[in-house]
Amino acid sequence: MLNFHSPKGNPINSLSFTSNSTFLGSGGNDGIVKIWDLKKRAIGMSLKAHFSSIQSVHWNQDDVTIASASLLGNFVHCTILKHRSRNIIGDITLHNVNSGIQVANFSQKSSQGVKMVKFSPFKRNLLGSAGMDGSVVVWDVNTRQPVTNFSTAHSSRVNAIAFSTFNALLMCSASLDQKINFYDINDKK
Repeated sequence: MLNFHSPKGNPINSLSFTSNSTFLGSGGNDGIVKIWDLKKRAIGMSLKAHFSSIQSVHWNQDDVTIASASLLGNFVHCTILKHRSRNIIGDITLHNVNSGIQVANFSQKSSQGVKMVKFSPFKRNLLGSAGMDGSVVVWDVNTRQPVTNFSTAHSSRVNAIAFSTFNALLMCSASLDQKINFYDINDKK
């Protein structure tokens, strides 16, 4: 068994492996995304991402980008490298750490915070978000615009979202309202 320890008083809320399990992304109550280098058995990078606790982290298919979500509405999208990145905070912030430059800032209107983020396994530019306000949004990270916004998907907080690994257009969400909703993200219904 291999153990990593988070600093005292900083519970870890979310974990996500890269596809080859070389790195593990984590998010905790300190608002910092940590990239754990599993070969070196140490934190390879720390990214100041949020003002409040991180609820979700998720890698893209290339294992170059990690997204994180916070309950205060600060939702950050960072590209990971072995270089220092800037500590820029925004509702949604895009970083290219190959260049070390923040490439975008954008925000979800009427956000009460984001509980979960997931990248589409088929379309590299799509990122889903689950809102505390019951909304489900699919973002195009290239244009930084919503592809579709299911703003009334649920009557309470959305706790989970998933993209199908078989059907590129299928997505679902689960909420405290005890419903699982299925969406065709192309037809926006």
